[in-house]
Amino acid sequence: MNDDIVRGLISGLIGPPLFEWAKKYSYLLVFIATIVIVQACLILSLVDALGWRTAVQKAWAPVAIAVSIGCGALAVICVFVGRITSPKERP
Repeated sequence: MNDDIVRGLISGLIGPPLFEWAKKYSYLLVFIATIVIVQACLILSLVDALGWRTAVQKAWAPVAIAVSIGCGALAVICVFVGRITSPKERP
């Protein structure tokens, strides 16, 4: 019960400003930026755990690329929903 209250408060406070900021970017830019950021984080975490050569090999595995594309698609969906639900600006 308390989790629902906290989740509602956080999404109500953070969600609208985040969508206002994100809706000024194109979907392609959001998609590519998310893929690059996820891959960079993956490579950095694998370098820390396994070393450079193994990290580069594992970061370009099909599963890692699919996860990055999935995160990019999820970010595009979030921006799309944010654009739909945000109030229209009137001149």
